[in-house]
Amino acid sequence: MTIFRRDYHTADSIVHFMDFYNSVQIKYLASDLLNKGLWPNNISDAVTRAI
Repeated sequence: MTIFRRDYHTADSIVHFMDFYNSVQIKYLASDLLNKGLWPNNISDAVTRAI
């Protein structure tokens, strides 16, 4: 369940992201992909297609 609020505190957003990340066991973070040589546009395109 997601509770929508108009304002999110940065700390809350990070905590929620890390909870999500750990729950689905994502193999790579965007920063990992950047370190492997992908461009931000490549990552954005891949995320858009995945959605």
